[in-house]
Amino acid sequence: MNVGDTTQESPPPPLYISGGNSVMGSGLWPTALSSSIALLLVGSALFYFLVISQLVPVEKRLGIVQAMQRPTTRNSPFAEKIVHFDMKGAAPKINYFMEIFPMLSLLNVTGVLMEYEDMFPYSGEIAILKRTIAYSEDEIAAILEIAKKNKLEVIPLVQTFGHLEFVLKYDRFSHLREDPEQMDTLCPSENESWTLITELLTQVRNLHPDVKRIHIGADEAWQIAKDERCLERLRTELGFSTDRLKLAHIARTARFAREKLHFEEVLVWNDMFGAVSEKLMLKYEMGTLITPVIWGYAVDVTQPGYFPDGMFERYSKVFDKLMFASAFKGANGIAEIYANVNRYFANQQSYLNLYEMHKTHLEGRVKGIMLTGWQRYHHSAPLCELLPVSVPSLVSDLIYLENTSLSFSEVMHLAQKFLGCRSTEVQAAPIVFGNETYYPSAETEYMNCTFPGHDIYDCVENLRFIVWRIHRLSRSYSAREMIRKQLADLEQKIRHALSAYFYGETVDEFVSANVVSLKTLL
Repeated sequence: MNVGDTTQESPPPPLYISGGNSVMGSGLWPTALSSSIALLLVGSALFYFLVISQLVPVEKRLGIVQAMQRPTTRNSPFAEKIVHFDMKGAAPKINYFMEIFPMLSLLNVTGVLMEYEDMFPYSGEIAILKRTIAYSEDEIAAILEIAKKNKLEVIPLVQTFGHLEFVLKYDRFSHLREDPEQMDTLCPSENESWTLITELLTQVRNLHPDVKRIHIGADEAWQIAKDERCLERLRTELGFSTDRLKLAHIARTARFAREKLHFEEVLVWNDMFGAVSEKLMLKYEMGTLITPVIWGYAVDVTQPGYFPDGMFERYSKVFDKLMFASAFKGANGIAEIYANVNRYFANQQSYLNLYEMHKTHLEGRVKGIMLTGWQRYHHSAPLCELLPVSVPSLVSDLIYLENTSLSFSEVMHLAQKFLGCRSTEVQAAPIVFGNETYYPSAETEYMNCTFPGHDIYDCVENLRFIVWRIHRLSRSYSAREMIRKQLADLEQKIRHALSAYFYGETVDEFVSANVVSLKTLL
């Protein structure tokens, strides 16, 4: 199918065929599509409609967006909606951004938070940090151009405290660890640590000359105050206060980003100072240096004790601006690869409830919400839900955040229309195998759709079914042989589908962990 072709493809067969003996084959995006899209990069910002919307007309998608903006008595407090892209594993090729960014723009997303990690093209003394498949400088420029054409602000995220495994794993930098046995936390009391951080930030700034905001991470620095260098500072400078040690490092980093690199705003994950007194935060000028991003990915973030007691009241005395951070993927299990739309939808709902519960302290301060999409729990963890698998979750969450008066069923209906989903009655029906019955997940309703990477989504849902079958197989040779064949066929389809949007390392890792590993059970 050519880019300009508006004819509709024949729908692929249903997920299951008579008794479940056959698994669906997924229709793939044309292999020539990415090269055609590349020609549009410097052209009209409407290339999304020319590519993704060929099966769902522009006017229909716009109508769906208008439907979700119906009058409501419950206005969302989130003027900004920012979508997070986590590159530490399964970083997409540039052509995926060309397809997904226009969709985000249509859903009134205002910006993208880009956490490059080892996909950034670091150079010079820190060139060792980049992966062999890291984006080039030209590709970073292309991402910025695609975002600009779709009116999406780009906010780079650079870890500067915790989650620095991608740096501290190297022998060359291991002496900068707070704990010699742990690779996650940087020792903030070592001069070389400061040299490293400023170089990371400077190189990212150089390739993002026009962006106004940066996120400096600073979450989950769990090993802090273990190294002798920090312990010495605690004894001699900081009055044995670990909170002072943390705030001093965050404030210093934020001040460098503002004064030396000329970022207008510095965003910081809030967990390292959630329980810190307002007096101490004011002493370190946190209110003028940073904007806290209050994050939490539980199904219900309003549960007692989830956030430190009194945190919102303390923040109201220090900060004029706050952000929330929910999740649309990557928070449902360290190795979870399947979509769970309802689970992440509940997380969004709970943030609205949290806002209402603490409205006295939050009204006028919460400016927006970041929808995070983690690809790994940490640098060495396995892959979790891939981006294409999570598109239905992301779209559903964005529709809800645009109009929080919509019910879950209304949101699902609008999301399926927006994503061009065909009839799902067949795949949603229970399937009986002898004494066992397979009840397809609600996520099968997003199969046979037309969103970026829909074929990957379909393959992973098929994999969910095969895993269920494997764990219920009899000792029958013929039954096992049938599953072996289905698994081999699905492996080829998954490789083909993933290769359109992801690099070979990602394809091999996903297939090895989630497909090849199943063969040992047969």
